[in-house]
Amino acid sequence: MSDTQDLNQPWAPHPPVADESSPSFQSSDAPPPADETASYQVPTNVWPPVGPPAPPQSPPQSAPPAPPQSPPQSAPPAPPQSPPQSAPTGPTLGPPQGPPTGPPLGHPLGPPTGPPLGQPFGSPSGPPFDSPNPTSGQPFGSPNPTSGPFAPTPHSDPFATGANGTPSGPTTTGTSRKGARARIGALIVATALVAGTAGGVTGAVLTDQGNNTSSSAGSTASRTTPTVAGPVDADSLEPVAEVAAALSPAVVQIETQSGLGSGFVYDESGLIMTADHVINGASQVQVRMADGSRLVGEVLGGDASTDVAVVKIDPPASMAVAALGTGADVVVGQSAIAIGSPFGLDQTVTAGIVSAVGRTAETPGGFIPAIQTDAPINSGNSGGALADRQGRIIGINDSIITGGSGSTGNVGVGFAIPIDLAKPVADAIVAGESTAGGFLGVEGADATGNRVGAAITSVQAGSPAAQAGLSADDVVVGVNGNQVSSMIDLAAAIRTSRPGDEVRVSVLRDGEELDLKIVLGTSPSD
Repeated sequence: MSDTQDLNQPWAPHPPVADESSPSFQSSDAPPPADETASYQVPTNVWPPVGPPAPPQSPPQSAPPAPPQSPPQSAPPAPPQSPPQSAPTGPTLGPPQGPPTGPPLGHPLGPPTGPPLGQPFGSPSGPPFDSPNPTSGQPFGSPNPTSGPFAPTPHSDPFATGANGTPSGPTTTGTSRKGARARIGALIVATALVAGTAGGVTGAVLTDQGNNTSSSAGSTASRTTPTVAGPVDADSLEPVAEVAAALSPAVVQIETQSGLGSGFVYDESGLIMTADHVINGASQVQVRMADGSRLVGEVLGGDASTDVAVVKIDPPASMAVAALGTGADVVVGQSAIAIGSPFGLDQTVTAGIVSAVGRTAETPGGFIPAIQTDAPINSGNSGGALADRQGRIIGINDSIITGGSGSTGNVGVGFAIPIDLAKPVADAIVAGESTAGGFLGVEGADATGNRVGAAITSVQAGSPAAQAGLSADDVVVGVNGNQVSSMIDLAAAIRTSRPGDEVRVSVLRDGEELDLKIVLGTSPSD
């Protein structure tokens, strides 16, 4: 090999001195070298890495003519980013040498600057929206308390087991219920009550001392000018937006020592309807109105079997009152609009449809025939409004089915207490009367075989069922024209009625269907 360089041939560096420890290679399409000096070897200590080799399919045969403005040079300048370092003619073997110049692909550039995506919990990073006196991010605008009844619980989880009665997963039930003690072996689809907890959300004094927005529950103020929230035009092109604008002023956030939920003003005297598990045994609550003001609310009472409670406030000078609908107008497929405070985010509006009516759902104290909806509801929505496209309230948002395996988020299956069931219970609470449902006086289980319904196993002597002629071995298939498919369905249907109500019970007896008229009584346990 000559030491002189032919200027008519492409420039190439002088081959390095061979190193026995370095790997020897050659292009896959080149003939084998004639002797040892024809085989190029890669130095082991070269940095930076060698540049990419010329494509093997088109090796240069001669030097390209130099452009006019650049006279030919003995060798073209090497690119600054990768100067040639004794490049071999074959492909480079192995990964690039030397340290990487940047972070590995697929990894974040440095530590995250905020909380992980999808984590709805944790302490807020700033004051809540519309807070009148923001200081430390607490909903009431007061410093974080370190002691006292409203000091926050460290690391509390809005979906922690036992928080506000929230179940942590599916449960089986065989519990006796008012009016119908069911022996049930089937797994009941568990629902999670959707009231949030106080940790990281509430955690301040119940009444703002020195805040002129607070007041105590008392007689109706004569200065109050109530406005009716809705109804809106059913033919609106933007029904959700119009319902939100009309109904949101009547929806409130309810805060207790143990958690928070939602509610709505339904009477100009300052009556607020909510879920009983939101109140959670409290005698007073903090009510955050739509305009951000906070009032002290007196809990008039609650009913665990229907999960309905009533709170009373001293009405402010201007207060919106929600319009109530009726269950007779609720049909599957119609619009359903939920307004409440999921995760403490007050005045949140979500929309969907009514997925089913008369769906049996479990409450803390029994079973009710609920409205099923796919409108997204989450922790903190409990007690809030479920409205139709005209802004009339058709139900109280109450619970959701979770995804199982410890999952707690919304999966598109929520339940609301029908307003036709909730309003009579609320009226009884305000009047100081019993909220007990009707009493039938039977025991039973789900029918088996080719029969579908509630199979009666025993009838209590002297009960309304016995007086009407209901017998053991009868299978109840309907109440007031609504299908009964299980013992729980029967319990829920009877719970919607009051003592003294007459109900029509359809039964199968010896292959024939009979209708019995039964006047419900009062449970001996009440």
